[in-house]
Amino acid sequence: MLKKLFLLLCIGALISCNKNSETTQIEVLFAPAFLHPTKFTIDTKNKTLEQFTFQQSYYKEERIDSITMGEYRIDTMIVQYRKTFKIGEQDFNAFARELEASQLHTTADHRRDILDGIAFRINKINAKIDTISLTSNSPIRTQEYEMDYQILDAFFDLAYKTVEDYDGISMIENIQDYFQYGLPIRRINDNPIEYRVHGSIYGCRKSNTEFIDFLDSLPENKPILFDVRNGSIAFCLIEVLEEFSEKKGLYIYGNNSMLEAKEIMDAIKLDEKNGEQLSELRISAYETHKMIYENWKNNKKIRSFETREEIINTMANDQNK
Repeated sequence: MLKKLFLLLCIGALISCNKNSETTQIEVLFAPAFLHPTKFTIDTKNKTLEQFTFQQSYYKEERIDSITMGEYRIDTMIVQYRKTFKIGEQDFNAFARELEASQLHTTADHRRDILDGIAFRINKINAKIDTISLTSNSPIRTQEYEMDYQILDAFFDLAYKTVEDYDGISMIENIQDYFQYGLPIRRINDNPIEYRVHGSIYGCRKSNTEFIDFLDSLPENKPILFDVRNGSIAFCLIEVLEEFSEKKGLYIYGNNSMLEAKEIMDAIKLDEKNGEQLSELRISAYETHKMIYENWKNNKKIRSFETREEIINTMANDQNK
């Protein structure tokens, strides 16, 4: 009888130990240079993802004397963004499998000396508040940082499938752009085929073989949309887009270069209307931005629109002809 009781107590203790050691919360904290820190908290029981962007302090100006202004720091947290999203069961399980496969079973430190970039930390927290962490900054895709990218790949895949908010998605894209993910382009829809350009595609034809190969790989005789609201394609690549717009059915919308050029033109015209004598520099700026705007908006070889709705309406009208 005593042996049975002892055995039951051992089994109970083992079950309790296993429950306490199970991961109940996963935190992924990003601290990018030039952006506010963002923490993602995954509740493994309720299958939720909280996205929390904040700043820990801000600066306020004060007058020192009649001609001098100074500023001082106020250590008050400001919440920039905070929302919680439900994680799909299959998406959570896929992430959990990759996290386990990464072999993050003991705390690891992969930091290296760099000036800018992005630091991040992944915390696995159990019921006893014990924590296993990976701390890293700006890892490169080499064997040395295989664990980092196995977790990052799984995390970004989960985040894009879970976050259902435009601002939240844009913040995730801005964070991902700090890491080595190649072209800042990802497919977001299949019908019609649609890609999201996040981050900037710099340079001209000679330095963009990867982008050109990507365009060349797109199917023909199908409309293909490019959302560039959170990205940009260099003005120098207009001739490439002209070429592939003739070969493929490309549609571009949300081009910030075009919208910013229009805003600058409108501001200069308004100042002139209000009686300001424009300097040669401002006249030159107007002509430069007019060229940029015209080459995007009124270029007959490129289908460029301000909104997605304009494209859908245009495609519907073309089909009805």
